[in-house]
Amino acid sequence: MKLTFPQRAALDYFADAFQHLVKLCQEGNGKISNLIDIVSSLKNNDNYIKKYAYGDRKAVGQPFMFFIAGENTIIMSLAYTLYELAKHRRVQSKLRDEIREATLDDGAFTYEKILGMKYMEMVVQEIMRMYPPLPFLDRECTKDYTIRGTDVTISKGTQVYVPMLGFNFDKNIFPEPEKFIPERFANKSQYNQNGMRFFPFGEGPRICIGERFALLDIKVAVAHILTNFELEPLPDTPKKVEYTPLVFSLVPKGPIILNFKPLAA
Repeated sequence: MKLTFPQRAALDYFADAFQHLVKLCQEGNGKISNLIDIVSSLKNNDNYIKKYAYGDRKAVGQPFMFFIAGENTIIMSLAYTLYELAKHRRVQSKLRDEIREATLDDGAFTYEKILGMKYMEMVVQEIMRMYPPLPFLDRECTKDYTIRGTDVTISKGTQVYVPMLGFNFDKNIFPEPEKFIPERFANKSQYNQNGMRFFPFGEGPRICIGERFALLDIKVAVAHILTNFELEPLPDTPKKVEYTPLVFSLVPKGPIILNFKPLAA
């Protein structure tokens, strides 16, 4: 497909670092204490290698995917959140009021307080809709399946690609999809009552294991930033984000420049 994730130099650097860590693990006492140990041990499991065609490329890919999923997607989602908040001052002000009200007692951002911020949840979910961590989801069909009401059968082993970005901008599901409207997620469950229509982190047994951590990470960062700064667009701030072509995730073509105006203490 000629899609790239990071640059080749970054891939090579990570592969070299991984091989070095594997070597250190193999020279150690053999106890499994981290992800590198687990991946390294799988390379010595003949049954696993045969079943999953597990070679060096897949071995490097496992820890690399954890690194990408835990860093790049959160950073990009946070950037898009701040971008939309800067453009929509009413939303920014309303969210700041909720944050301040939740922390009036001691100013601390506890886990319970973050989860209790209902408008924060709406804002972040709207960001997940407009800028999903991945624009599509891929799965492998585990058994023959005939689509209901048709004679179309998806054969076992077929790679299925789900266009999540397309769902997210379908006006039949989300009216005025180009607009940033957090309030549409006042009742998130409505979108999945008659089939799956909104699943930015996937769904089922292979749903992203980092979903809750990623959302919490974004919310905590936004809470701290809005407590201390007012976000403003600048003349160089893009009116609409354009994405870099032939890249796996939604990466902007150019920088997203914003003004962070300190709030009075």
